[in-house]
Amino acid sequence: MAKLRDRMRWYDKLPLFGKRIVVTRPAHQADDTAREILDRGAEPILAPAIEIGPPPDPDAFQASLRRLDEYDVVAFTSANGVDRSMDALQAEQRDARAFGRALVAAVGPGTEAALRRRGIFADVVAQEFRGEGLADAILAALALRSLPRPRVLLLRALVARDALPAALAARGVEVDVVAAYATRPASPEAIHAVARDLEAGNVDAVMFTASSTVRELTVALGDRAQELLSRTSSRSSAPSPPTRRKTSASRWACPRASTRWRAFLTRSKTISGASSQPFAMTRRR
Repeated sequence: MAKLRDRMRWYDKLPLFGKRIVVTRPAHQADDTAREILDRGAEPILAPAIEIGPPPDPDAFQASLRRLDEYDVVAFTSANGVDRSMDALQAEQRDARAFGRALVAAVGPGTEAALRRRGIFADVVAQEFRGEGLADAILAALALRSLPRPRVLLLRALVARDALPAALAARGVEVDVVAAYATRPASPEAIHAVARDLEAGNVDAVMFTASSTVRELTVALGDRAQELLSRTSSRSSAPSPPTRRKTSASRWACPRASTRWRAFLTRSKTISGASSQPFAMTRRR
């Protein structure tokens, strides 16, 4: 019976069994991450810190999509940028052929997977999942074409780091940066619920996948952000340096090496099996 009991208690032995983890991703992207958390024995708490909305200048966005084939590279830095752009193309009964001769570039596996779901295979994928890494990959691809004045279209969020366009421009590349979408604070109801859980000590970890989720959650929690988030015994963040810097600057969510758990790294898989951006989780002593 003892052996049978041990076999039947497989769920108790999962690596995150009994933990409660706040997921700050937008609602339409949170289900995949929640599935990964559940598969490891933890309870996901969905608390979107941001929402994805239309760009402030939709005419400029639409105009850029009509000129896709005039560029040498069309670059995407998020799955949201891919989805917004492809939705806009399909609304005009256009498809992947709209890219013409342009190479399609993705900042990482999550963005690459979003392109694949739309029937597009990225020509360029960054080895380092941030703007600087994508700039290096694009420059290497352009070098094979020996173009006198290459042109790159960057379809991204309204508010984003300028490392990618700056690195390209410094090497003589003409870069057009167009907002495909804008992030905005999510409804406060979910944040209020998380604040109550934090107050009661019912949260083990808060997971961030972008610097915008860090920013909006801290703003929503207000002056008590550091106090409330310091009550979590574990913290999580996307491994990209920009997000690590953002969480570190907030002084409460930067994982440290002295942990009881080793760094927990995984690629969050979608239900269909495609990979999204990896995330890291640590626990302090």
